[in-house]
Amino acid sequence: MDQLMELLTQPLTFALIAGVVGTVVAALINRASWRGQTKALVSLGVALGLTVVGVLAQQFPAQWEAILAGLAVVIGVMQVVYTALKPTGIFKHLEALFAGHDTDPTGKLTDN
Repeated sequence: MDQLMELLTQPLTFALIAGVVGTVVAALINRASWRGQTKALVSLGVALGLTVVGVLAQQFPAQWEAILAGLAVVIGVMQVVYTALKPTGIFKHLEALFAGHDTDPTGKLTDN
C-alpha cells in the first residue's frame, strides 16, 4: 500500500491516472442533450477537482490514507442510505422537484 501511495504522489504518474479517470468520470456525468459549453464546463470541473486531489496528495502524503479511509466510509454510508430510501420513492420526488415537474399521487411525473 505504501508503494502505491508513493507512486500516486508522483506528479506525472498522478496526472496520467487522473487524465484517464477524469475522462471516464466526465463522460458519466455529461448528458447527450447538454450543450457543448456545458459539457466542457463539467469536464473542466472534473479536471479541477482531480488536480486539487493530486496537489493535496502530494503536499500531505501522510494524511492521504486517512482521507481514503474517510472517503470509503462516506461512500459506504451513502450506499446504505440510498438503498434504504430508494423504495420510498423520495428520489423520484426530488428529481421532479429539481427538474421542474410534479408527481401525481401514483408517483408519475407531470408537468407544472
